[in-house]
Amino acid sequence: MKDLRAYGGVPADQRRNDRRGKLVAAVFDVVATDGIHAVTVRKVAANAGLSTRYVYESFADVDDLLRGAFDVAASEMVSTVEAAIRETSCDLRSTITATVTAIVDLLIGSPNLGTLLLSSGVPVTATRRRDLLETVASALIRDAGLDRSPLRQGDRAIDLVAWFLLGAFTRTLDSWSQQLLLYSREQFIHDNVELLLAVVGAAEKLT
Repeated sequence: MKDLRAYGGVPADQRRNDRRGKLVAAVFDVVATDGIHAVTVRKVAANAGLSTRYVYESFADVDDLLRGAFDVAASEMVSTVEAAIRETSCDLRSTITATVTAIVDLLIGSPNLGTLLLSSGVPVTATRRRDLLETVASALIRDAGLDRSPLRQGDRAIDLVAWFLLGAFTRTLDSWSQQLLLYSREQFIHDNVELLLAVVGAAEKLT
């Protein structure tokens, strides 16, 4: 039977959720400091200031821990982008500008979260990362009006353009976050928006 007793006036379920939140935040810290391959149960527990037994309270193993942290980061990303898009008009430029700005500002405001989302080469998060990109790609098609651009409704190139935009932007975002691209925030947003719009504009040449 689950222990629902309160300790210090805090119910057991709330304490468990608080510990889970600390562990997820610790994953972000470890990934940002040492890289995603350095994540271990022991290192995450130490960073969170908790015993390793509390990791297994919420997560089956280190892979489950990584998946859980990635899901939290991805949910934050999706909700941030969707909220930004809701505040704009429905034209393509406004939607792409809102999307790029929201993602850049999330990365600036929560760099540890962004580092996990941009980390690659780990099979356990690969599926999660692909699902995240698919969600954002669908939002671009639906909210940015790619199906009302030079592409025709039902055109297979709609998916191609959406995935191309995301793939290119993800790589440039990763490079910028590592200071391999020496751009200010404003310059980076402006140039990426113009590049993305140029790709959409060229879509009419696709077969």
